[in-house]
Amino acid sequence: MATILNRSRYTVAVKHREDLYKEFPCTAKQAAREYCKSLRSQGLKPKVAQLENKILVRIRNKGFPAEEGQFESMAEAEHFIQKVESEHREGKATTFLKSRKISFVQLLERYILQEGPKRPVPWETVEKYRFNKFLREGTGNFNVRERRKLAKELDVALQDLPKKLTPDHPWMQKPFADVTAEDIEDYIQVRQDEGLMPSTIDRELDSISAVFSVAINVWGYSVTENAMKKIRRPKYFNERDRRLKVDERRRLLLAACAEDNRRCYSSFVDEMMEQVRKGESFGTLTAAERKVRTKVLRAQFHARAEKECDPVSTLETLIVFLLCTAARRGEALALKWEHVDLEGRSAHFPMTKNGRPRTVPLRREIVNMLGDLPRKGDNVFNVSVDTLKNAWQRMLKGAAIKDLHVHDLRHEAISAIAETGKFSLIDLQAISGHKDVRMLLRYSHLCVRKLATRLDEVFAQEHEEDSAQKTIHRGRIRLPSGKGLKMGDLIQESIQAVAVREPEEVKLDMAALSRSAVVVEEKEQRAAA
Repeated sequence: MATILNRSRYTVAVKHREDLYKEFPCTAKQAAREYCKSLRSQGLKPKVAQLENKILVRIRNKGFPAEEGQFESMAEAEHFIQKVESEHREGKATTFLKSRKISFVQLLERYILQEGPKRPVPWETVEKYRFNKFLREGTGNFNVRERRKLAKELDVALQDLPKKLTPDHPWMQKPFADVTAEDIEDYIQVRQDEGLMPSTIDRELDSISAVFSVAINVWGYSVTENAMKKIRRPKYFNERDRRLKVDERRRLLLAACAEDNRRCYSSFVDEMMEQVRKGESFGTLTAAERKVRTKVLRAQFHARAEKECDPVSTLETLIVFLLCTAARRGEALALKWEHVDLEGRSAHFPMTKNGRPRTVPLRREIVNMLGDLPRKGDNVFNVSVDTLKNAWQRMLKGAAIKDLHVHDLRHEAISAIAETGKFSLIDLQAISGHKDVRMLLRYSHLCVRKLATRLDEVFAQEHEEDSAQKTIHRGRIRLPSGKGLKMGDLIQESIQAVAVREPEEVKLDMAALSRSAVVVEEKEQRAAA
């Protein structure tokens, strides 16, 4: 049973007299009537009406939870009642009104607290910051860095900004049930106007869609339609096809070796300079004297490091590891020694991008290099993401290589494996860790090329065998030698075949055939002698 209550305000208006217009709460109907009565006593013709922008709906059906909600029009309320009644007739329990009592930004905050920590590793490194940024943009509670940026853009003092600013995305404050596809489309347009790449916007939409899915399917906030299913995502193609060119692998590894040396020498110099700074004599120098002294000492320590230090090939091994295993950058940097089996020649990634563990085989080349690395900590590669980013730029500059990303090494590794022609797409999937084999179709042409070569080899071999058995001479197939078959036997069979036929049907020179048989036998006897 559904009940509709109009909780809108009452209005009293007089035509062409806007100064006499008044509104009254829905509970003050009597006051509106008295005001109308006073206007009539002045000879005016007021009209009393009730707005329809606050429609309260209560639904109570036996066997279903009671629901209550407010709508902005009578049409919305009636449409909603029809929807709920239809669901109840089918035996479905709905929570549409529950979705009108909570905003999207509240669901976003709950998602960050409850669902975020359950997500794979990228949550802590990337996604958590993206969701928190959504929350600040939806509430107006910006952090200090964002407030400083805004103050600079507005050319005002930081302290002059209000503590809580206007949200960048007001639609996030709307009730969850009222969020429409048009709201999301407007959000996409705003982000495009801000200059964001389509791929970045698409990842943000993935995050918003995740909140919608959990709220609807897990937390039970029903909506008439999921707005995320009707939006038009920005189209883009950012699939890179960068392969290592001729000699680039060698130059890159040489640059990595040089970077390993630089890191080793720099660490040695820093340690020695730290000891010098702790000395009493260094503290008595003036700032100018310390600057000169530091420059001289660092040069001396660097020359000493080149003689005494034994650099560890961390970055060089990391690059070879990526080229041999097709691992992602995050997987390689998070790899621990306890998950490496050098004897079994395997490395295990317990947590990957798609949330599934994966074990990759190790080629002999990388096994030997891993065996030479020192085990100073839990991680195989004692390198942070930022350290790798900075070192990568120096390596590219030193190797004179342009437009090469760390992730391109993964593409290079998969392509090199596919080009061997000895592995199927399923094999590539086991090595690369792609969740869907369709993502590997870009490498299928590399597999097919080798398959075609193998087909040529197989059928060429059969053709050679057939050719060896059949020798062609002037358009005729020669009889194979050594098979116990003689030309005289064939001619004799022909004579016998002709003899059984009727004379009138076949007119052949029997004597000529006999002479031919004798001549052939004589030639064969001379050849045998």
